[in-house]
Order: sequence, then C-alpha cells, then structure tokens
Amino acid sequence: MLGIGIDPMLQTVTLTDLKNQVIAGTDLNLPAIDEPDAAIAQLADEGLRLIDQHLTASDRARLLGGFTMITGAVDTVTGTVRYSPYLREWRDVPLRSQLADLLGIPMSVAGLANTVAMAEVLFGAARGRQHVLCTTCGIGLGTGLILNGRLVTGHRDNAGVVGLMEVTDQTGARTTLDQVASGRGLLQRLKGHDVELSGATMAGLAHDLWDAIERDREGDLTVAAAMSELGWRLGFITVQAIRFVAPEIFVIAGPLATAPSYVAAATAALTELLGPMDLEVVASSITGPVSGGSATCGLAICEYLFSGGGGGGGGDTHWSGRVTARS
Repeated sequence: MLGIGIDPMLQTVTLTDLKNQVIAGTDLNLPAIDEPDAAIAQLADEGLRLIDQHLTASDRARLLGGFTMITGAVDTVTGTVRYSPYLREWRDVPLRSQLADLLGIPMSVAGLANTVAMAEVLFGAARGRQHVLCTTCGIGLGTGLILNGRLVTGHRDNAGVVGLMEVTDQTGARTTLDQVASGRGLLQRLKGHDVELSGATMAGLAHDLWDAIERDREGDLTVAAAMSELGWRLGFITVQAIRFVAPEIFVIAGPLATAPSYVAAATAALTELLGPMDLEVVASSITGPVSGGSATCGLAICEYLFSGGGGGGGGDTHWSGRVTARS
C-alpha cells in the first residue's frame, strides 16, 4: 500500500505491507505546497521512487492501491479537493485522478481530520470505540467525529473545519478558534505578531512550530506557558461539543499532541469543566511527525481489503467511512 499525507506542516509518502509495517517512507517539506500541480507531481515522483527502489517486478503487481489525506474539504466520491483553509490555492483540484494517473494505481482521498479520526479508531488510541471526538492540532485545527461507529461528514463533507469557528479571546474580542488554540495562535504569541498563512511562509511556520514543540518537551518555561494557554482554550471550547455529542473518548491528535504542556492543559480544562462526566481524554498514538504514514497506509489497507475498494484500477474507489476494528 502507498500512503500520502498533505498537510501545511509536513508532507509524507509511505510504502507499507498489509500489516501496516513501513517498508520505506519520506517526510517532505515542499516549498511549492500551495501550488497544487507542482506539489502533486513531486509527491507522485517520490511515491514512484519508493516503489521502484523497494519493490521487485512481482511485488509491484501486488501493490493494491493508495490513500491520500489532505487538510481541507474533500468530495470523497470524486476525490476532488474543494477547498482548504490553510492551502489556499487548493480549490476544485482533482487530486485522486491526478495521483492515480501519475502513479498508475487506484487511489482514495479524504480530509486529514476525518482520516486521523478513522485511523485512531481502527488502530490507534481510540481503537474499537464507537463514539469518538478527535481534534487534529497543528498549524490549524480540524475535528473528526464518529458516532455509533460511523464517521459524521456533514453536508458535502464539510463537517469538522472547527479552526474557523468564531470565538472570543481573553479580552472579549471576536477571533477564531485557530487564533486562540492552534499552532498559528502559539506562534503569534511567541513571535509577538500575527502569523500569515500563505504558501510562501508555510514551510517556515512548520519549522518554527516543530521547534516550539521540542522546546516544550525540553522544559522551556516561556513556550510551556504559551502551550498551556492554548491547550486550556482548546479544552474550554471542546467542552461545548462534548456536551452536545457525548463521545466516550476525546483524542488530541496532530503535532501538538506531542507537546506535553498543551495536552496537559487541555486535559485539565476538560476535567475541571466537565466534572465526573464519563469521558476519556487521550493523546494520539499515531500522529506526530510521521502521522501521514501510519494513518494513510492504515486507511488504505482497510479501504482496499475490507470495504470493497480497489481492484478497479484507475482510481475509481470510494472511501466508505465505515469503522470496523481489525486485529
């Protein structure tokens, strides 16, 4: 299986066997990530390089297909990226058909937040759970919701773009959840000025955020204080969603799930505000710098082996969104 992850912070291409054991993988930081055609061509080239380098001719015939996740709203029937709040030039991009043509294998495409939520249920921190709220926390925020064992995608698959939700900051001014609880908000506090999300600046922002996460792990008090502030705000806002949809587990995923101060503050806020409510709060077991490989390849395996996908060639599969835990 081949897995591709397209995120403002990191782009991944991973080749695995059917046990989701990595054969080879590459973490990329493409300078042209906000140029869809160029980015797709580079990702496909890397996929072909991994295939040619690590698979024999007979192995190549057993390459069943691939799965791509991308930050944004995706039409999972056609594999078209309708828009992305963080990759602003990705509008009405036929991602699945382009990758299938370039790679010569069937591909499925879904939004990043939904993919991560599904992966957490299938083989991650929420394995086997039926009611799951999972927020992926990176430069921006996205949420996947699974109720009664099924992914909730909303009208035209637009559910989960929570980073754009309007909230108030500590002064009472109107802002967005991204500004008060995401990596973008963190960098604004550390830098002392607004952070512009554009293709020209994304690679630098990703580097700065990974650096801040590492500084938090090392005990930097300034970073820890900022992480704690944003983690608390994530928990504070998430309380409202939890009361409404009543999940059994809340998963904090994405790069900030590896920042201890952020996770601790979000957990503390939920514990304080929800009281004795029966809810488990956990950090993701599959996300971080190599999240794309684990999530995308795992979803490819489930899609092509267990959901009736694959076998048609040319990228004509349809991601089902069904959740069935596998051993």
